[in-house]
Amino acid sequence: MKASRVLLLLSLALAACQTVAAQEPIEPPSDAPQGQQSFPTPPGSPPLPFRPYALMVGDPAPKIEFRDWILGDPITSFEKGKVYVVALWETQVDSAGPHLEQLTRLQNQYADQGLVCIGVSVNGPKNTSERIHRFVFNEGRKIGVHIAIDPLRVSHDFWLYPTGRTTIPVTFIINREGRVAFIGQMPEFDAPFREIIDDVQDLRAAAIHYYESILSGWGYANFLDQLNRKLYVEAYNKARSISDGIGFNHWAVQSNIAWTIVDPRATPEKQDLELALRAATRASELTGDKEPETLDTLARVHFVRGEIDRAIEVQTRAVAVAYSAPQRARLQRTLDEYQKAIAAPAAPQAPVTDPARQAPAPN
Repeated sequence: MKASRVLLLLSLALAACQTVAAQEPIEPPSDAPQGQQSFPTPPGSPPLPFRPYALMVGDPAPKIEFRDWILGDPITSFEKGKVYVVALWETQVDSAGPHLEQLTRLQNQYADQGLVCIGVSVNGPKNTSERIHRFVFNEGRKIGVHIAIDPLRVSHDFWLYPTGRTTIPVTFIINREGRVAFIGQMPEFDAPFREIIDDVQDLRAAAIHYYESILSGWGYANFLDQLNRKLYVEAYNKARSISDGIGFNHWAVQSNIAWTIVDPRATPEKQDLELALRAATRASELTGDKEPETLDTLARVHFVRGEIDRAIEVQTRAVAVAYSAPQRARLQRTLDEYQKAIAAPAAPQAPVTDPARQAPAPN
């Protein structure tokens, strides 16, 4: 859901594997959330200008004390020389099934290179043990990775929360030295995985890139705050600087900037539709034009701009690559909305606005 993506960005921007290279030291922005502290650097971790969270890319992997293993042999520690993927998931998340099936294919393909894939799910009121068992064994999915149920919430206390995140899903890749080499989600997983499994990843660069994603997430939160206070010039200047700068290669930041501008449930009075199009297009490029929510965002931008044929084209792709039946049904309802609009009499289109450009040029 779009709301979950925005909430995740407010706690921490999602990491991407390829970001704007950091040639100069990065300082935390002045608008960073209050109460942040710089955590100590674990031995051997790549140095960063500032450690906003206790667990960062480059750090030693947390402990793996998951209790109830329902598929595959129990994993109790990370063996040096192997690559581990640890995916935290819940049954109600649209992408959970496709991601576990993707990890199954990778497990089969790279087992002889030491790959071990693990799915961990915390059972609770909406994600009961019975639902987890049914999801894994009785709904026709081809899942062949180690699966653990985590009633003690070890995965949250030692993996999720130390990264500053509060929502699932999130995936970690542990390299052959036992260090966290990736923290992120399904759309940004493939490229870093190939680097890690082939032993060609620059861990220091990955740590800086992940750090940049956090800064861009803080910038996005500031953009959203300014937009809510109707400081449109400041807000869109902030969003443009993020989209063109430190967030350029972070799909979630780009997609959320675009969605915030065109969200039909909370549309700003002034919309920078040029920025929305650039950000949504970039987000779609970064996910290979195959992430359904990102395509849905791009289609909405085209629709708001009056480019209904293009909106229908993009939304049709979103429906085709949906992760689940409920998501597909929701995306199809949006497609139906666009198809009805093209058959309706055309209404006068408001000019594409760019509030940030109303600001006076600097002296």
